[in-house]
Amino acid sequence: MTGYDPDFPNKAKRGDFIVGGKNFGCGHIHAHFYHPIKAMGMAAIIAESVNPRFYREAINIGIPIILYQTTEPIKNGDVIEIDVERGMVTHEKTEEVIYTEILPPLLKEIIERGGIDNYIKFKLEKTLAKTCVYKKRNSLKVKFGSEEL
Repeated sequence: MTGYDPDFPNKAKRGDFIVGGKNFGCGHIHAHFYHPIKAMGMAAIIAESVNPRFYREAINIGIPIILYQTTEPIKNGDVIEIDVERGMVTHEKTEEVIYTEILPPLLKEIIERGGIDNYIKFKLEKTLAKTCVYKKRNSLKVKFGSEEL
């Protein structure tokens, strides 16, 4: 983002959105690009279109991608509200509502869990909890990472 605005890290605040145009994320994108965006606390990326790999990698790290036909009504510094459940972006100043793509339930859950790693960990823990039998004596202990289940 500093290629577009060198002062971006100083201007951006936790909960802000990144607004891009067409083909956002195209080019030579590496996985390490997404981590600073998440660490800065960006709430979502809004764009007219994105590179499919960029879309999936952002979802995998827990960053929502909101796609809609035009980002023209949104200017730098505008206050907007996103309702992911209903697929709506509301511009606070003009009260204009733009309808967006609604994320499928699986992608929403991945984002809500903080990314694909946390989602898989949750699913494995849930599965292991159902399939492991515990006895008071000679109990079966299962380790998942550093956690004992």
